[in-house]
Amino acid sequence: MVVWCRGACLNGYVADMISSDTCEPETDERKIRHEEVGMRQVTFTFVEGETTLQPEEILYIETSRHKNIFHTTSRTYSIYRKMDELETAMEGLDFVRCHQSFLVNMRYIRRISSYVMTLTTGQELSVPKARYREVKQRYGEYLAQRSENSTPETAAADL
Repeated sequence: MVVWCRGACLNGYVADMISSDTCEPETDERKIRHEEVGMRQVTFTFVEGETTLQPEEILYIETSRHKNIFHTTSRTYSIYRKMDELETAMEGLDFVRCHQSFLVNMRYIRRISSYVMTLTTGQELSVPKARYREVKQRYGEYLAQRSENSTPETAAADL
C-alpha cells in the first residue's frame, strides 16, 4: 500500500510518498528546503471543485458579478464567498486589499504610483485615495522584509 501526501509532515517524518511500513525521518536539510520552497497552502471549495493552491500561485483575487475570481499563474477559479472572508483567509500571506474589488499578491506588484498599481503582468489597478497610503505602506514593508530575508544569490535572481 502506498500513501501519497504532498509536502506533509507527520510527527517528524516526511510523507511525500511512503509505504505503510517505512518512513524516512525528516532531516534538517529537508526542513530547510520545505521552508525555502514555502510549503504554505490554502484550500478553497471553488465552483470548479475543491482545490489546494500555494499562495505564490495566486496573482490576485477579483470580485465580479457576486463571485470572486482567483487569477493564478495557470488558470482562474470562481468562488461564492465575500471578499472580506477571503481577505481574512489570506491574512499573513503577503496579500493586500488595494480596492474594494481586488486582493493582490504583493509578489506580483511591479510598482504603485499616482493611485495606480501596476502588476508584473502589465495590468493596472486603480487604488482609491482612501486606501492609497495604507497600500503603499504595506507594500514598502513587504519589500523591506523581502530584502532583509534575501541572500545575495536570491537578490541577484530577483533582478
